[in-house]
Amino acid sequence: MKRPLRVAAVAHTWFVLCVSVAVGTLAQGCGGGPADCESGTFRPALGAACVAHSSCRSDQFEVSAPTATADRVCQLRSVCGDDAYLADTGGPLSDDTCAALRICSSEEFESTAPTATTDRGCSPLTVCTADEYEAVAATLVSDRVCMPNTGCLPTQYQVTPPTDTMDGVCAPLTVCEASEFESTPATPTSDRVCTSLTACGTGEFESAAPTPTSDRVCTSLTACVTGEYESAAPTPTSNRVCTAVRVCQAGEYQTAAPTPTSDRACAALRVCVTGEYESAAPTATSNRVCTPLTVCEVDEYELLPPTTTSNRTCEQLTECLPGEVELTPPTPTSDRDCGPVGATTHCAWRDRDNDPTTPCSSLVDIDTSGYATCTVDSLGVVDCWGTNLRGMLDVPDGLPPVDHVRISQGHVCVLDRDGGVHCWGDNRAGQSTVRSDLGVTVEIAVGISHSCALSNTGVVRCWGDNTYAQSTPPAALATATRLWAGANTTCVTTAASGLTCWGTFITTMATGTITDVAIYPNRLCYTRSNGTAACHGPVMNMPTNLTGMRMVEPGDNFACGLSTAGVVSCWTPTTFPTHFVPPAGLGEVQQITVTGSHVCARDAVSRVVCWGDSYGAADRVPLGLSELQSIATGFDTTCMLDVDGAMDCRGTNTYGQIQFEDHVSSPVSVISMMYDTTCVVTDAGAVHCWDGMNGPDTVPPAHTLPFVDVSVGTQHVCAIDTAGAVVCWGEGLPSELTVPMGLGPVSRVAAGQASTCVIHTAGQVYCWGSTDNLQTAVPIALTAATEITSGDGFYCALTPDDEVLCWGADNRGQSTVPMGLRPIQQLDAGVGHACAVDDLGGVTCWGDNRRAQSTVPAGLPPIRAVSAGAEHTCALTVAGDAVCWGDPNQGQTVLLH
Repeated sequence: MKRPLRVAAVAHTWFVLCVSVAVGTLAQGCGGGPADCESGTFRPALGAACVAHSSCRSDQFEVSAPTATADRVCQLRSVCGDDAYLADTGGPLSDDTCAALRICSSEEFESTAPTATTDRGCSPLTVCTADEYEAVAATLVSDRVCMPNTGCLPTQYQVTPPTDTMDGVCAPLTVCEASEFESTPATPTSDRVCTSLTACGTGEFESAAPTPTSDRVCTSLTACVTGEYESAAPTPTSNRVCTAVRVCQAGEYQTAAPTPTSDRACAALRVCVTGEYESAAPTATSNRVCTPLTVCEVDEYELLPPTTTSNRTCEQLTECLPGEVELTPPTPTSDRDCGPVGATTHCAWRDRDNDPTTPCSSLVDIDTSGYATCTVDSLGVVDCWGTNLRGMLDVPDGLPPVDHVRISQGHVCVLDRDGGVHCWGDNRAGQSTVRSDLGVTVEIAVGISHSCALSNTGVVRCWGDNTYAQSTPPAALATATRLWAGANTTCVTTAASGLTCWGTFITTMATGTITDVAIYPNRLCYTRSNGTAACHGPVMNMPTNLTGMRMVEPGDNFACGLSTAGVVSCWTPTTFPTHFVPPAGLGEVQQITVTGSHVCARDAVSRVVCWGDSYGAADRVPLGLSELQSIATGFDTTCMLDVDGAMDCRGTNTYGQIQFEDHVSSPVSVISMMYDTTCVVTDAGAVHCWDGMNGPDTVPPAHTLPFVDVSVGTQHVCAIDTAGAVVCWGEGLPSELTVPMGLGPVSRVAAGQASTCVIHTAGQVYCWGSTDNLQTAVPIALTAATEITSGDGFYCALTPDDEVLCWGADNRGQSTVPMGLRPIQQLDAGVGHACAVDDLGGVTCWGDNRRAQSTVPAGLPPIRAVSAGAEHTCALTVAGDAVCWGDPNQGQTVLLH
């Protein structure tokens, strides 16, 4: 900075005075002398002598130039302070210039110190980068020093992170021990975490070995379940292996039982060779026993051929009596057939070997009731059909050859050829529990709820209901020669007193020698040895011209008689009902049996012919079916179809629903049933339908192409023609019966409850109609199907992978397919249940089981097809036979084939 101006002192005080004077006038010098002085001098005052101008010193500069009257004025040059420097050196006439020293900012340092003539130099402070820290702090006169951050080695981690003024700190990483694993990996700023390895406990194995960075994995050992054995023991690092216990296949038996650690051992069953039969059947754990077959003698024939499990039965050849001729000569396997001259043989359903070249068995006895009919043939085989009330159609297996059969309202009794009695069916009064004290029986009889037997010694013993004393023979009863029973009455003939009865009819009413007796609840009829007949009870309007009568039997309001010539005549107390007229062409009859409202007759050529009405199908005689090809079930009804296209139906016939002959006579290829409706497709491609409630045929709309398939729903029917087009008809809304446009050709159709589903030829499933129970909502998982079947409000389909999917109603579990099914080959849905046949011929059913229709019987032979009905199920065996289970009450589960 400059200092204050200081003026140099003058030499003479008068100079001032002179100056003052000079202000007023331009007078001459104060001294009064001449005004001019020599160059370089000045006259300080008037009259004063000239004085030499002074010179400024080196530390001064000239402020005012000298004049003639004044000296030059000098001023001290400025002196720069501590905060300034000499920026510019002045000249003789100018002062020095000082400038303020530069002040370095907070981001600068003094890089050059100032001098007297130079400013200070400031430079920017060095800025440390992200990878550096300030090792030496900056001062006012020095820069900061940055150093690179220390980088941790791969075996280290950063304990303390670096700051702006401090380096980071590294520490060695922890090294996991052999018994540890790195549970948490190290990071640049954290150490690794080591955790002790898990030790597998008892019941576990090391399913995954540990690694440096993972623990070992321990998994529970598999426990072999029932049906498995431990085929490989577990190790510390491997699981036990459980393998399904071997199932001995057909043709094998178990030689060693499985253990927890060993499989079952199976061996091939012994095969009986020609000339042997299986005398002891193999079991699951024993081989079959083979025994040489019996060889019939020269005067014997093979009555019962040997089977794989039975010996042949030899019977003495029949010798033709006088007046008889040999109609059929004996063969090694058949008896000679003797008959009167002109007689011919006839074969109905008794051709048990299905071979038209071999003789058929002849019928030897028949009996009927309101619910069922039973016959006995010359082979001693019993066949029953009709309604299976109380199991009366369930002929026991293993019956010995039978001679006679007697049937009542709920039970059946037979007499075998050795004098043994066998009963089955209703046993609520003990009527089917045969007494053990009968001895050798020669005749049997049955009432409504009681049974009786006549021994070879003439003793009568009865058992069962005794409400009317019908089972208690009179104490003084003489030796009996014949025996009859009916309703609540028992009658015998004795050599001493003719006819004696007890129970409802307790008096002796017959006169003469009695040859036959028939008892109905309110009537008793009999024939005498002279061919006359009589009846007791309500007036029967019996013809008066009856002669040569062999037997007379009463029914509800009618009676029929059989003459010794084989002619049948029937009568009633009032107008004669036409349905009791014996059918035309009946021919010679050997035996009749009458029940409440129908008659059955056995003719001379062993035909059975029935007429009238029955409560079930007791009047329906079975047909002669060969090997079966399909089977169908409805409500209390079963229909079968053989390989020749012939049909046979069993079950309830209240409305004629099994009278298929009234609707179709040509060979049939397809049968479909639902409730009381049956539809068939004939070999010619025609569809015929009939309904048990509605009577006449229901036929499809006019159609030009032949049909190949038909399906009956609850109220409508759908069929497929040879072009794959679907046609539907019946009851229902138009949306249910109208086939969608653009459907294209289909391969399968299933009509359900007001809805229909089809399989397109490409495999996709389409449904339309009612949406109740989501029955038309095809499951998303069902991308293709090979078979489809309908129930009452639900559907089931078979996929190309042989799996079953069901949808719709599931109130009885009918749409819940069981888990673990084997590959399925065929399935069918009933009203409330469904069944499937697997690849081994086994059957599984699910859904409604209130009548045991879903309970598959044990020990079924291999099955190739199954049909689910309303309350029963039937299956077709690989051998072409039929078997049924479930509700038996209408005979729909009892098949004669």
